[in-house]
Amino acid sequence: MVGFPSDRTVRRTIIEALLAAKLQLTQEMADAIGLVFGSDGTGHLALNYQSHHIVGTRPDGTWKMFFAGVFRQADHTAETQFQGWVKDVLQDRIDFFNSSPKATAGYVAIDSVAEVLRAVFSDHAPDQCHDT
Repeated sequence: MVGFPSDRTVRRTIIEALLAAKLQLTQEMADAIGLVFGSDGTGHLALNYQSHHIVGTRPDGTWKMFFAGVFRQADHTAETQFQGWVKDVLQDRIDFFNSSPKATAGYVAIDSVAEVLRAVFSDHAPDQCHDT
């Protein structure tokens, strides 16, 4: 290729990579023998943002970490953070995977992901802190 790719080519390449990453993460969650979810949030100009990471242990004992995205949230409560995991991270990817040609090898259910979930690390939302 001579020169630089067009803006359109760059946009399409980024979108294709995002879609491939969604498929890869869902496949890794389906194949994992253990999952750990981690998230942390911050605010900027009265907007709340939550970052999500997933670590999966493969059947051969190796592990892989995935960045699962940053999402805006209405507030910083435990309920909102939980719904962010379920709706924005898990169900969105599972639905996308199950509607793709990759799903011919088997569908992924949110229950099967929950079965191998071993830990969830979150931040210090006021309603999550407990004094002992």
